Formats: sequence, C-alpha cells, structure tokens
Amino acid sequence: MKKLVVFDLDGTLYKAESSFIPAVKRLLGEYELYIPPDNFILSFIGEPNHIFHEWLNSLRFNDSDEVIKNKIDTYEIEAVQDFGLLFNSVIQVFDWLKLHDYEIGLCTNATKDYLEKVLDKFQLQKYFSVIKFPLNKEETKSNMLQLIREEFNPTFAFMVGDRKHDFEAAKNNNFISVAMTYGYGKNEIETVDYRINNLWELEEIL
Repeated sequence: MKKLVVFDLDGTLYKAESSFIPAVKRLLGEYELYIPPDNFILSFIGEPNHIFHEWLNSLRFNDSDEVIKNKIDTYEIEAVQDFGLLFNSVIQVFDWLKLHDYEIGLCTNATKDYLEKVLDKFQLQKYFSVIKFPLNKEETKSNMLQLIREEFNPTFAFMVGDRKHDFEAAKNNNFISVAMTYGYGKNEIETVDYRINNLWELEEIL
C-alpha cells in the first residue's frame, strides 16, 4: 500500500510573509514608490510567479523589467536567509510521516532559486521523495500533481495546501484535499475535504 502526502510550500510549510514582505518593501522603498498594504502584497503568495512580476512591470520603475526581476529575486532570497520562518511543527510532522511509511511530496509555484534557498535553510530536502515546481508559466499545480500521481500511483493520496490552486489540483487528480486555515487563501477553502488549524491535526486525518 502506497501512502502519499503532497504539500504546498508558501502558506503551508513556509511562512512566506517573513521574507516576501521585507523584500517587496525593500525594492519599492529603493525606488521611492508607493508601498501597498501588507494584505495586498500577501495576495501574490501562492499565485504563479509571473502574476507578481506582471504587477511589478506595471509600476513606474526607472530600470528595465529584467533589472527589477533580478533585484526582487535577490532581495527575496536574502530575506529568506535573514528572516525566513517555518510554520510550527513542520519538522515534527515530517518525522512522524516518515516513521509511518508515508511518501512526502512538494508541489509549489515557487521559483527554483527561492525554493532551493528555503529547503537549504531548513534542511528539508531529505524528507521529499518528489519536488515539483513550474518550469514555465504554462505549468500548473494540476499538471504537476498529475505527474506526481503517475509516478507514485498511490493507494491513498493527500494534497495539503492553503490556496485555490492546491484544492483545484487535488480535485482534478483525485487527491484528498486538506486546507491549512492559517494560510493565505482563507476565503478559498469552501470546497475542501478537510480543514485544519495546525499541521499536527493532519495526523488524525491520516
């Protein structure tokens, strides 16, 4: 019997506001641009990365889009190292899953460099049997989760996330959906199989 639990990253395992907000404010402050409220900045977390960059491209920077993209990517990676935080109990729950013979996957819209920085900082790579992130803007959570299902062909499969992309992917691929209520899509979790307030509650569902 193959048991698989796939996690989203930002808003599920990693407290993305701990690095994303400082990075965005640093960039906008450097160019003396208006800094929007934190809730607006947080709305980009969990969305495909190109959506955030399209918003940046709409602002009045006096540098090229490529320069701005490189700067925000650099600032965010630096902020991960300086300020990045996991949500409570991530390591303990991963240890429990491994002890009980679950395969653990990661399916995220994060960019490669950012993802690697988060995984390196918290030494998470050793837990994952599979890691998927988009190689282009056409790739979706549903596509990536389909590839994971085809690779593992699990008897039981769970998708744990916090935003609509996670739950749509779960539905499209016959995964049981588990919503983290502390994440960034609090108004997007109406149609899920389970809601939990902290990762430890996942054990009861499994």
